[in-house]
Amino acid sequence: MVTREQFLLYLRDALNHLYDLNRLRRNPLATILGLADRFDAATALQRALIDAIQSLKPRPGEPPQSPAWRIYEPLFYRYVEQFSAKEVADQLGITTRHLRRWQNTAQEALADRLWQQFSLADTLAEGRQESPQPDLDALQQELAWIQESQSTAWADPGQVLPAVLDLARKLAEQHHVDMEVSLADALP
Repeated sequence: MVTREQFLLYLRDALNHLYDLNRLRRNPLATILGLADRFDAATALQRALIDAIQSLKPRPGEPPQSPAWRIYEPLFYRYVEQFSAKEVADQLGITTRHLRRWQNTAQEALADRLWQQFSLADTLAEGRQESPQPDLDALQQELAWIQESQSTAWADPGQVLPAVLDLARKLAEQHHVDMEVSLADALP
């Protein structure tokens, strides 16, 4: 029997090595999904994961900012297309830290999809578990980091604005929006 946490670990490993057939061949996920006895087990696991990701693609007409896209895009661009986390975050107009949160949610959704598709309720121990309670120490460390990172110093708009505009342009391009920027010669 496999717990949900173990299943997610196997899934994350398989996603991170989606094009490494030797690694996929040894991944316990192949056995859990009933693909290990096939002569092409690694390729079958790879195809099953890619197909499951594709099945999460929102239907045409779904607004680009919808939760469905937040699940599909991180999985597709990070694992199927093999973009770096920074490239995906830039493309989506978010930070890499925010992308990690989206990825975790997306991986959970993918696990649910595989769970249903391969009827894993009897295979996995304890069925679907609720998310564990948040680690209070980790939350306190996170809050401390945010407090420490806040500065009382003023930022120079001339230095900060070009990076912000670059990010905004990427986001505008993604949504097929034209953007014109006019800056005064002397910024306050």
